[in-house]
Amino acid sequence: NNKDLEVIREMNADSTQQFGSFKVYDAFGDLVNGVDNHIERLSGWFEAENPQWNTYFAYSMKVDGQPGEWVITGHKLTRTVDGEETSSYDILDIYIEDGKIGGFWVYSRKDN
Repeated sequence: NNKDLEVIREMNADSTQQFGSFKVYDAFGDLVNGVDNHIERLSGWFEAENPQWNTYFAYSMKVDGQPGEWVITGHKLTRTVDGEETSSYDILDIYIEDGKIGGFWVYSRKDN
């Protein structure tokens, strides 16, 4: 929620054994490829919609035969779109290798 882009950049791996370059597969089916593209996209999104996260669970797991590990997490995301507050419930599969985020997948359901 601090939206510190430099801290986020430091958390991301340039590449991993498992998936190659850093990747984000967002809830709309779009691919963000590379750390610089991720930071650029976040910068615009933070300014446009002021997202806020309320995490309600997270757990880690190791998959046999893979070099890294996974964190599965869920949160309620609240943001301002066209002047109105909107929210969704999101699940993320986050791949971590050598202590850095190598990529993640976002699944989302709009809050009713």
